[in-house]
This record gives sequence, structure tokens and C-alpha cells, in this order.
Amino acid sequence: MMGFRAGRSVAYASVLLAMGFSVSARIGGSPALRGQEATGSGGIAIDELIEIAKSHVGRFAPPKRDDVVRKQRIARDAAKALDQFLARGGPSVRRGWHVYLEWEVIAKELAEEQPNLERLNGALQKLYSDVNGVEKPAYRTFRAALHDFMNAAAVANTAAIAEQHDKQLEAIIAALTDYRTTSSAESALAIGRGLGWLADTGQAPELVRRYREVLARPNLLTSVSARFIRAGADESVDESIPITDEILGTSIVGVARTIGRVKVDLVPNAEKAELEIHLDGTAYSDNTGTNRGVVIHSSGTTRIAASKRISVDSEGIHDAPAKAVCATSSVITGICHRLRLVRKIAWRKAGQQQGDAESIANGKAESRVRRQVDERVASMLSEAREQFIQRFRNPLLRKNEFPQRFELSTTADRLDVTLLQANAFQLGSVSEPPPIGTGFDLAVRLHESFAGNFSEATIGGVKLTDERLVRILEENKREVPEELRIDPTKDPWSITFPRSQPVRLEVRDQTLKVVIRGREFSRGEQVVASEMDIWAVYRLERTPQGARLTRDGEVQAEYTRGGFENAAKIAVKTLMRKKFDALFKSQLDGQGLQLGGRYDKVGPLKLGHLDANAGWISLGWTLPPDPASTAAN
Repeated sequence: MMGFRAGRSVAYASVLLAMGFSVSARIGGSPALRGQEATGSGGIAIDELIEIAKSHVGRFAPPKRDDVVRKQRIARDAAKALDQFLARGGPSVRRGWHVYLEWEVIAKELAEEQPNLERLNGALQKLYSDVNGVEKPAYRTFRAALHDFMNAAAVANTAAIAEQHDKQLEAIIAALTDYRTTSSAESALAIGRGLGWLADTGQAPELVRRYREVLARPNLLTSVSARFIRAGADESVDESIPITDEILGTSIVGVARTIGRVKVDLVPNAEKAELEIHLDGTAYSDNTGTNRGVVIHSSGTTRIAASKRISVDSEGIHDAPAKAVCATSSVITGICHRLRLVRKIAWRKAGQQQGDAESIANGKAESRVRRQVDERVASMLSEAREQFIQRFRNPLLRKNEFPQRFELSTTADRLDVTLLQANAFQLGSVSEPPPIGTGFDLAVRLHESFAGNFSEATIGGVKLTDERLVRILEENKREVPEELRIDPTKDPWSITFPRSQPVRLEVRDQTLKVVIRGREFSRGEQVVASEMDIWAVYRLERTPQGARLTRDGEVQAEYTRGGFENAAKIAVKTLMRKKFDALFKSQLDGQGLQLGGRYDKVGPLKLGHLDANAGWISLGWTLPPDPASTAAN
């Protein structure tokens, strides 16, 4: 489900808050999961945040008129720069974007002393939509400037803003107090929304700064061993290619067979992930050359040592030109011509030119190897590049949901990835990740906040129909349970996710609570527009085969606001419980981690570590024993 792409982002939440709207959250969380107090440095830091928040109550700092005017000018300049960028695409491109963004509204309102923020908001929302192009710097720069100006203007023109400021701080204090003892998702949501409001309205900078240090720690860490990377990337090479060339006036044709080995090494780099691909091998060739009626037969041997650097960072996958060093030697095996004198002259001349010919052949071999390595690596990386840019980076940039931290690094032994998936209105992890041993080939540590924050970025506001769910299961080669199969005798159904935290995880004491929240549900022609949570709790354990998740009790479904439920609500709730019971199976048994693509040959990875506690899930896998190594031992 998390592969969906969301519609609009909740980008304008701060302005709505400033104009009198509020974001509320129930405090307390699940009674069964309470009592997990944030202890140690995390608890002390939360106490500090509470005291800082208290010190800012009654200290609202209204924006200066000059600051609002300055931000409006910056927004106008950014709009001008975007328009110039659009013009470079040609009249039709510029005109199309002008229509889509309602450019006349933007130009008119940004020129006004008192612009209509509601009209500008229409354009702003489109700048957060999942539309190709919005991820480009010119759009994002204008979006940020427009957003900043609109926030400042809304704050300056809202009469009761000082009261709202204090209410936000009081809500933050209450949520922090609750979070200190429960670590509940509801209180985390309230803290994030309140602190985002303060950041966007320019209030309590000390509190915002400290919050980012304390409550915005990474929430996904992945570590991969060099052994794991080599298992998928290293391979033998045995290739034959035709040769057509000309050296010193002799036209040469032949076949070159290259036998060697490709291997990958990690290059230590603290700023990005860096790898070096090596090709070591030998090319053997049998050639026939012709020059003025003389036919020359030869065999050649070329030692090859080639390498190519690849780096990965938050911008994507990059590769440097390949390097190659070759050493070529050749042996003339025969010279043919009908005249003996010509053959004799040809042998003498060939001997004189052999050194020069080998040198030229060597240079051509190096060029050919560099080109072949570049083409081979480009082919290997093309799908990964496409996946990262088009399915991850660009969609998240469009909605301003790209991870705050996206850090990669390598040592000689490991590749590490550290992510903080949290926007200005969300929390990351309040605690450091749990320790995990270094003996695993693949290690993952995921904090519960990642699931909620990432789901907000990807499926917030999305409508999931029964047909779309079946397609997702089929695309991921998952069995479609009987209850979820499309049948003409069954009513079609759908769930529409809220924009805020549509998926939530709660991880405590080796249990995992998975909560799906919907804001609107349909069954046939019937629509129920009431928020409902659907959840299941699993106990986790590691077995010799892998992970086992055993459901604790039945799948539950409850409307979040409680109160009287009419027949339609009861029917929809019963339906959702049945549908998600088919997804949340009573027991899930893992059989190791089987990776596809180049890692299909490796076999399933063995789960050697599983821990789920205090908000974190930690998993560690090891590669299966290498058959050759096992036989040797």
C-alpha cells in the first residue's frame, strides 16, 4: 500500500493554523501500550523542551511590517525567475504552466499590498502536487518563497494570533508531558504539528532548534556488508566479440575472447557511498590482416586491468569514466602471398613494425575496454537510477517530503544509509537506535515514526479501491485472499486515507501494532465519511526459518470519534474488519529474505537478529554459506 503516490501535501497547514484553525490529537495512545516511559537522556531532553515551551508562553513576537514586505519581494523575484525558466521551454510550455498555476492570480496578488491569501493558496497547492516538473529547483525555490511570505502575511493579519500562539504552546506542553510517559503516536503527532506551527510562524526559535536536536533523530538506518554487495555484483566474464580495425595500413578482422572476473570494492568515504568496480582478465584474439594483397595471420594476448568509480548520494547514482590499463603482445603465425619475395619482404617489415603495432593495438584495446565497461555499468545502473529518481526522489521533492537527512557513507567493509523521514510538522525518533552487532550482512533498524511519516508522504489523501488493492498484491506476487478477490456478486468497496498519518506503527515489548486509518469508506453506493482506525497487534519471534508474526486476538475496527453508530456505519465497520482480516493474517511465517534481480542467485538470507521494543524494530540477516567454501571446509 505504501507504493501509492499521494495527491496534495498538507503544505498550507501553518497558514490555516495562523488563521484560526487548529490541529488536535487525542492524547494517551493505546492503553495496552502505555507505560513505556522515555527514560535516560531522552526523558531529560523532553523535560528541557517542556521548560523552554513554558518560558515562551505569553511571549508572542509579531512580525515586523518590513519583514513581510521583504518576503513578498523575495516571492516576486522567485516568481520572475520561475517565469524566465518556463520561457526557456518555449511558448507552449510557458503557456501551459501559466494556465495550470493560475499565473495571472499569482502576478496580481503578489503585486497587492494586501494580497488575497486564499487565492494564492490555490497556486501554492499546485506547487505541492505530484506533477512532473515541480521537483525542479526553480519551482521549489518559488514554492518556498511563496509559502514563507504567505505565512508571514497570515500571521501579521490575524487578530487573535497571540492567543493562538499560547494555545499552541500549551498543547505542545501537554503533548510532551504525555509523550514522556507513553511515547504515543497521538502525542507525537500533536508535538510535531505544534512545533511546525511555531517554525512556520517564526516563533520560539530556541524551542524549535532544540526540538530538532532532540526529537528529530534518524528513524531508518540500514547497513550492508561488502560481502553482501559482492555476492550480487561479482561475476565471471567469458565473452567473445568481433574485431574490425586498422593498424599501420593493415585492415584487421578477428574475434577476441575475454576471460576474467568482475569484482566490487567499497571505497571509504564519509560523505557518500562510493564503490569501485574492477575488471581483471585476459583477452585472446585470432586475427587476419590484409595489406596490399598480403594476408597476415596473428594471435594476440592482452592483459586487462580496468576500473570504474560509482557514488551514491541524495541526488542519485553517479559514475566516473572508466579507466583501463592493457598490456598487449602478439605473435605472427603466418603470412600469405603468391610470390615468395613478397612474403619475405612482408615478414621482415612485420618484424620491424611489430613493436609499433602492439603499442597502437594496446591503445585501441584500452579505449575499447573503457567503452565496454562504461556501457556495461550504464546498463546495470539504468533501472536503479530510474527507480531512485522517478519513484522515490522526484515524487517526494514535489511534495516537499524528501527526507530531512539522507546520508550515505562507506568504509572498506560496510555501506551505511541513515534517513530522517520527517517534515517540519513531524517527529523523528526521540531515542538513539538500539545497538546491533556488526556480523550481519544486512541490518535494518526502523523507528515507528518512519512508517507514519512516510505513509503521510506517499498515500496521504489517496483513495484505495478493491480493484487497486488486488493489482498491488498481484504486482508484488502476493496471493490474493478469497475475501479480497473481485467478484460480480460482491459490492465494490474503498477506503480513502487521511492526509495525516494514514499508517501507524506502535512497537513495544516484542509486539507490533499496525494501525490503518481511513477518513471515508464506501460499500457499493453507500458512503460513510467518518474517520475509523483498523488495527491488529502481532507478537514477534525469531524461528530457525525466519521471523514469525502471530496475531494477538482479532482485527479491530473503531470509529475515532465514538458516539452513536447507525446501520450504515455498523455495516461498513463490519466490512472493513473482514477485508483487513484477510490482509492481517493470523500468523505470518518468514522463510528468510529472498532478494530478486542480481541477488536471486544468492538464495534466502538467514534472519539472525530480531528485536521489537521501545519504538524500534531491528533486524539482521546473514548470507547463506557459499557452497564452494562449504565444500572446501
